[in-house]
Amino acid sequence: MQYFLKILFFLVVTLSFQSLFARDKENLMVKQSEFIFKSANKTKTPPHSNSKFTIALIGSNRDTKNLKEYFEQKLNYRQIKSRKVKIFIYKELSQTAGEDLIVFLPGIKLKADELESKLSKINYIILKESKPYGVMIFNANNLLLKADNLKLEEENIEKEALLNDAGLIIGEQKDSIQNKNKILNKKTETIASQFSEISEKKGTIKFQKVIIVVGALFFVVISGLLFLLYRVNRQRKLSLIELEIKNKHIIDSLNYAKNIQDAILPDSKFFSTSFKEYFVLFEPKDIVSGDFYWTEEHRGKMYFAVADCTGHGVPGAFLSLVCSSALSKVIKEYYILEPAQILDAVSKELEIFFSKNMKKINDGMDITLIRFEESKNEFVFSGAHNSLIYFKKGELVSVAADRQPVGAYEYKKMFTQKIINGDDVDSLYLFSDGFPDQFGGPKNKKFSKKRFRNLLHDIQGLSMADQHLKMKTEFLEWQNNNEQIDDVTVVGFKQ
Repeated sequence: MQYFLKILFFLVVTLSFQSLFARDKENLMVKQSEFIFKSANKTKTPPHSNSKFTIALIGSNRDTKNLKEYFEQKLNYRQIKSRKVKIFIYKELSQTAGEDLIVFLPGIKLKADELESKLSKINYIILKESKPYGVMIFNANNLLLKADNLKLEEENIEKEALLNDAGLIIGEQKDSIQNKNKILNKKTETIASQFSEISEKKGTIKFQKVIIVVGALFFVVISGLLFLLYRVNRQRKLSLIELEIKNKHIIDSLNYAKNIQDAILPDSKFFSTSFKEYFVLFEPKDIVSGDFYWTEEHRGKMYFAVADCTGHGVPGAFLSLVCSSALSKVIKEYYILEPAQILDAVSKELEIFFSKNMKKINDGMDITLIRFEESKNEFVFSGAHNSLIYFKKGELVSVAADRQPVGAYEYKKMFTQKIINGDDVDSLYLFSDGFPDQFGGPKNKKFSKKRFRNLLHDIQGLSMADQHLKMKTEFLEWQNNNEQIDDVTVVGFKQ
């Protein structure tokens, strides 16, 4: 019984010492870490320091590592001088590399020459030399440390004595506990590693499932889009083919209509029988034209005309056929021979023709009409909007037309005519408004009637063939990349 009480007393004393040791050790670490932290905040940072605040602990025992771990734990969310803290443990002072703060822990032997040479390089001094902190070295400019931070010496000496007395008793128990802790830590690490591997595998499997689902959805969406694109593209191709077929039919029809229109245009023999030289500049805006030039011979008299029907393209071409036929009709069937009376009669024919339609149609034409009688060497001119130009001894003469069209017109008057002596005519020109109205040139403006007359004046010294070439070249250069806005017709004669 007495032996059992001794053992019990020994265990109580041991546990008390162990508790005291642990508590005192923790208090010691708290004070040590607070002392180091306060000292560090008063330390002047050396020039060219890096982005971390570095502390060197000079020592190599277990307490040194424990102090480092404890200090790092306490400073986990704190910074010194707005910089992250990094702590290094060195066995000797010679291993340091310009740290911001150096702390010598108990048991470190220093050589005077080594310490002196090291301090001369980093410009530090010894602030305190005693246990349990060892030697504190700081920058010489930061010695304003409070005295209460240095009072830890006495308390630590007492705690060290208690620890030495209890150390022999609890040494074996510490070793046993540490060995068990090591085994437990290894098992814990193994379990944690296995759990981590399982978590990683689960995460990988989950990620693979997500990838498969996303890939499948992506494949379905892409397949749907490709199918839709195929359908749209196929329908587009069919529409294009259908459109090309329709366009071909339309173009074929227009080309056939052009052949018909070309067939009603006069042959060159009608010009060559009356004049030594001539040219015809005929440039439709589209395949078929609303402009036309016309000739007719009746009872020894030659009739010539250049007409511009309302519109261009197919509508203008249809109207040109009607107007051309009406001109021939009033001469050959109605025996109307005076140019002014011919235009009056054609106007009535167009009114009768369009009156068959319930809709009101005011289409007609602008025209320059001349009659040439070789026996009298005389020109008779009548015009609707389109004037006549001729040259007399190099001087340009413009003969004005009536300011009304041929066709239905609300304020219509009887057309007038003018007689021109053939001896006064060196060259004569009939034309529509397509050439003067064409946009182009450096400022993208109309060619204008003035520029057109100047062009005719400039080419008077050329042959009719060269005049034709010059006028066509001038028109194309003026037009440049602009769209042709109207049909162009110019006919020139030389006696």
